[in-house]
Amino acid sequence: MLWFWLIVFVVALITLIKASDFFNIAAEDIGLGYKISPFTIGLILLSIGTSLPELLSSIVAVWSDASEVVVGNVIGSNIANIFLVLGLSALIFKTPIVFDFKKIKLDMIFLIISTVFLLLSVLFYVFMWWEGLIGLFLFAIYMYLLKRASSGPRKVSDHKTKKKSFIIFPLSIVLLYVGARYTIDALIVISEILSIGREAIAAGAIAFATSLPELFVSLDAFKKGKHEMAAGNIIGSCIFNTFIVMGIPSLIGSLYVPAVAVNIYLPVMILAIAFLFFVSYKAIPINRWWGGAIFLLYMIFIVLIFAY
Repeated sequence: MLWFWLIVFVVALITLIKASDFFNIAAEDIGLGYKISPFTIGLILLSIGTSLPELLSSIVAVWSDASEVVVGNVIGSNIANIFLVLGLSALIFKTPIVFDFKKIKLDMIFLIISTVFLLLSVLFYVFMWWEGLIGLFLFAIYMYLLKRASSGPRKVSDHKTKKKSFIIFPLSIVLLYVGARYTIDALIVISEILSIGREAIAAGAIAFATSLPELFVSLDAFKKGKHEMAAGNIIGSCIFNTFIVMGIPSLIGSLYVPAVAVNIYLPVMILAIAFLFFVSYKAIPINRWWGGAIFLLYMIFIVLIFAY
């Protein structure tokens, strides 16, 4: 029985991730076809598109009365975005990663705000609907300031919308839901069979899998030498996870926060964010030694959550 649900879990996660890719491609094509500015499309796709798996799986988790999955997914994804994505990127590419703090200052400020917000919100082991509304409001401010801070004219594309995009777009939404539904169903069954907390599987397996879009986008950006774009993707995804992936599900039902998430997961996330702030503020190159160190920290974190 266990092997069956493990297969369902893997297939559902793959479906969730691939559906997210299809959604992004179709949304971009439709947006360009209707002459929406590339900047606006990029803003939506980078901040929302790569985090759709986290959002959909969290919404379904609340519907399935497994709200403890949400905070594990969010914190685990944020840790993976920094330690895993940055670590692997630094190990793969010879050129050290260096961030220009001036270019990502606004993102870093909101990353710190989102971290403090999450810390204060989960201290009492429950995340309420009104806290979710505050998170959504703060994210809206972030989007507004991000758009306002961008400068220079942007040409509107004369791109013609492909007809198949109108088919792929709604189909991808259906696949997203199906993937999220069976991911959570399988997680619940597997956690019961193995007597492992759902939040542990969420912070480990689900967080890793749903962070793959951010990993691939960031690897491509680092490969092209676009370090600020990669940093924006990593930081923006963390901000989105905290404000939106926590915020929207909380409007459906209050989110239960397990003690292990507050005592172990959250301190590791704060460490990851402190590391990112330190190396970017001091303009410290993240070479292969740094990459190996933070990748090792991620591996230790994975061991901890399943051993606790």
